[in-house]
Amino acid sequence: MFVMTPTRLPSLWALKMGRPESWLQVVLLLGFYYLCGVLVYGALLWFDPWFSRRCNRHLVSRIVFGQLLLLSEILMLTYLLYLQLFPFLFGRQANSLGLWVIFYQATMASFLVYGWLLVVRTNQNNRQQALRLHVETEALATSLHRTELALLEAQIEPHFLFNTLALIKRQYRHDTEAADKVMLALLHYLERAGPALRQADWNLAQELDLVARYLDILQHRFGERLRYQITQAEGSGQAKIPALVLATLVENAVRHGITPKAEGGTITITTHLAHKILHITICDDGVGLRQTSGNGLGLSTVRARLRSAYSDAANVLVEPNVPCGVRVSITLPWKTENHVERIA
Repeated sequence: MFVMTPTRLPSLWALKMGRPESWLQVVLLLGFYYLCGVLVYGALLWFDPWFSRRCNRHLVSRIVFGQLLLLSEILMLTYLLYLQLFPFLFGRQANSLGLWVIFYQATMASFLVYGWLLVVRTNQNNRQQALRLHVETEALATSLHRTELALLEAQIEPHFLFNTLALIKRQYRHDTEAADKVMLALLHYLERAGPALRQADWNLAQELDLVARYLDILQHRFGERLRYQITQAEGSGQAKIPALVLATLVENAVRHGITPKAEGGTITITTHLAHKILHITICDDGVGLRQTSGNGLGLSTVRARLRSAYSDAANVLVEPNVPCGVRVSITLPWKTENHVERIA
């Protein structure tokens, strides 16, 4: 009669001889390991999600408590198969040493498989969650850009269009030719402002052209009280910048610097490209910094949009202009359609 020992399982010779007892022992052993696999699968499928929701989401705790559950289940399975079913099938008790070897091997294998699968699944879930967060972040960033553009549109257009249309209406009563010039300048401005309000960024040349159109219209309003000069460095026009950033700063300069000054003033915009770093300066010789200067909505929006586009690589500095007025200096990494240089 075959006796199971720690080092001797049913041999191939016994199987070839067709001994029924050997076949039953193999079937029982395979069934035991198969049920252990089912227990591992059940612990992963049902116990771990329940435990992570109700008790603890820490991976080590989930592994430990899952293995404790497997230990109790495998112990119960061993009792049912080898201490209850085995005597019924073979008419004798299973060898105790061989029984504990089988129990130990099944338990260790279940522990290793369960722990490994749990770590793999956790890593996959973490990667999927990171991907979802990345997609959500991108969606929020896009929404932020659109919100900021809508804010700029709501901030710039109402009073600017109202004042321009009021100017055109007034001029049509006295000087039709001058009114036609303002109307044409307004149409050119709106043709360029439309794309800016529908996209997150464009190049510096487009932004400066929009600013020039904006200042042309204001010159019809202010006359000799408003002057401007734009100097663009060679090769800097293709640099990508957030749309309407410079337009917002120029509007601030006109509204808070030039308009309050009786004799008006001059706005100067210069760009400089050095070592793949773009420098943009907007100066006015208006009334200068006041208590709230540098903290307004327009400037805060500009800083937020530059931080969103360039992180910490963009700098905005607001300081007094000598001898009077305000100087806003922007430093950006060189960025084109397919290339970005970071500030060291």
